[in-house]
Amino acid sequence: MKLRRLCLSISIALALGGCAGAMKQNRIGNNDGSDPCYLSLDRLDNIAIYYKDQRMNEIAAGVILGAATGAGAAALAGGNSTAVLISSFVGGISGGFVADAYWKNKMQTLYNQLDSAQASIERDIQSDIQNISQIDQEISTLVRCRTETRDQIKHQFASGAINEAEAQKRWKAWGDQLQKDRQEMQYLSDALNNIKKIEQSYSFAANAIENTSYITEEMQNRWKAELEAKKAAELAAAEAELNNKLLEKKLTKKAKTALHDNHKQKVTEISESYKAKENNVKNKINPNGNPLKPLVSTMQEKQESVQKNTAKFANLEQESKNNRGFEQINSLLPHNMDWLANGMDKSLIRERQYMCQTRFANMY
Repeated sequence: MKLRRLCLSISIALALGGCAGAMKQNRIGNNDGSDPCYLSLDRLDNIAIYYKDQRMNEIAAGVILGAATGAGAAALAGGNSTAVLISSFVGGISGGFVADAYWKNKMQTLYNQLDSAQASIERDIQSDIQNISQIDQEISTLVRCRTETRDQIKHQFASGAINEAEAQKRWKAWGDQLQKDRQEMQYLSDALNNIKKIEQSYSFAANAIENTSYITEEMQNRWKAELEAKKAAELAAAEAELNNKLLEKKLTKKAKTALHDNHKQKVTEISESYKAKENNVKNKINPNGNPLKPLVSTMQEKQESVQKNTAKFANLEQESKNNRGFEQINSLLPHNMDWLANGMDKSLIRERQYMCQTRFANMY
């Protein structure tokens, strides 16, 4: 009975996590054709839903369900571990999971087979890197789209295509769009926080695979065989290179001696280059290095790029709060150019300003 209640509690907790996806329309509205940037918002929201709900729940559920067997046994024996497990699970959903939970679950699920766990984690990290790259791309696209709308309003006002009242109206509508975007960016921010927690779990796993207690004799033997095969291939290639050179006609005895000496030196270098790796195998260290750490570093770099693009959006949002921002060209030229007017129409002056600013910006 206790085990049944445990499983029911887990199911309810997981179900609650998916509610946020149902609020999508409130965040970004419907694609009615009025928002030229809607597709980027929609893609960002889909990824945010995945990381706010599904991805975290998948990991947390895997950890809890993996531990449920032991908890179930304790419950059947009259233990009180059920409440503790549920509390830990709910805390994991709301506040993230401890970094080692992901690693432990991988090892448990794959019967403590380090190679299998490592390969599975590699696939997970690569998948997350692709998703973060898409987040970065979509934020960049959204910023560019909103910037184009801003520049269009400025250009139309500067050229006299629209009057001041219309410019103010369009500027306000543009600002309202950015305020709507802010809801999505806040939702995405929560998802990015979850991604950071996942990255921390990957970092833990990257360090854990270096723990020599996980290295079996079978793995050592395989690494040793792989090294011997690679070393033999390099030595064979060096021998083949020597033989090909010796086939050349008109080689003097001195030249042949030099070739043999160079070959011996190369053989020595190849052998020396493998000594450190062979020692690593003896010490239960992967001679091929740690494949997870470079991936974790890439994931961190992608997150940094996302933060930079998010800052660009914040700059646009700040600009939209200036009610008369539509008449600011933001160039290095003085905004008040009446001293150059000589009777020229002010709309033409603004157009000249805008053209100068645009050309200047395109130069860099």
